[in-house]
Amino acid sequence: MFRKIVLIALALLWATSGGAKDRPNVLVLIADDHAPYVYGAYGNDKAKTPNLDRLAEQGVRFTRAFVNAPFCTASRQSMLTGTLPHSNGVTRLTTPLSDDTITLAEVFKDQGYRTAAIGKMHFNSNLKHGFDLRLDHAEHRQYLKEHPPKPVPDGME
Repeated sequence: MFRKIVLIALALLWATSGGAKDRPNVLVLIADDHAPYVYGAYGNDKAKTPNLDRLAEQGVRFTRAFVNAPFCTASRQSMLTGTLPHSNGVTRLTTPLSDDTITLAEVFKDQGYRTAAIGKMHFNSNLKHGFDLRLDHAEHRQYLKEHPPKPVPDGME
């Protein structure tokens, strides 16, 4: 299934590679432990997710997508490479993605896109893997030091 998604993405990149103005913006959101039913875009009338709902309405929303590994590192690296964990070598939480593995970010860069990985990706190395900007755990910890969390206001659940 994911290989089809990667092929569609590659075809889209090829089809839109004529000029920067013709290329669509591409935003991939990955969240831990979120099933579709927690978003308004997937029918939850109690969830207030207007920005995500708008993105889903104006973009591509997957209704039959499944992870191919039971833990986040392998799932994320599989999505990033279009390969299964046993093929890309990321079979444990702490296994780094090999430097010679081609990633979706590298394919996008080759088409003139600027790329960024922001948040928990579990690369387990300092390699950029095709991303122009990478903000991961260390940057997040530094941000929290500079901006300590505030208590949740009364009435917020």
